[in-house]
Amino acid sequence: MKIYILGSGSKGNSTLVQVGNKNILIDVGFSFKSLTEKLKQINVFPKDIDYVFITHDHSDHISGLKVLLNKTNAKVYIDERIISSYDYILGRENVVKLLDENVIEGNILVKSVPTSHDATSSCGYLIECDNESMVLVTDTGYIHEKHLSYLKIHRKNARAFKYGTHK
Repeated sequence: MKIYILGSGSKGNSTLVQVGNKNILIDVGFSFKSLTEKLKQINVFPKDIDYVFITHDHSDHISGLKVLLNKTNAKVYIDERIISSYDYILGRENVVKLLDENVIEGNILVKSVPTSHDATSSCGYLIECDNESMVLVTDTGYIHEKHLSYLKIHRKNARAFKYGTHK
């Protein structure tokens, strides 16, 4: 599993997680042009994105979603309350209602982790595959006690990070 933080902050948020030969993008908080430039730096192109997961509907997390939906075939997972709030998302075949647990391909499991934020709907994600896992939580006031188990470090080589590229 490889994790690339493409940007994190009020000007845009996006993280690419590579699991095997699959590319999972969490949030699309940059213009399509800017996202393309960021992805090129790691030899990935928008057409290579297999899945997109949206944490919440603030512009610094979804500003590039409309164009990404128009220019790629990525399967996009979004909370149903967000889907119903945006006309450009409604009725798209590649948009999937986010469930608590989503098996996206083979043994890749993505679990949503509810967070506290002033948005239509807000969550982080736990991605698991084989013996590897990662959690991305952003823009939250707190995490409910029943979800803290997602954040526990179970392996000696696990590490926390804020910015940059990690393998």
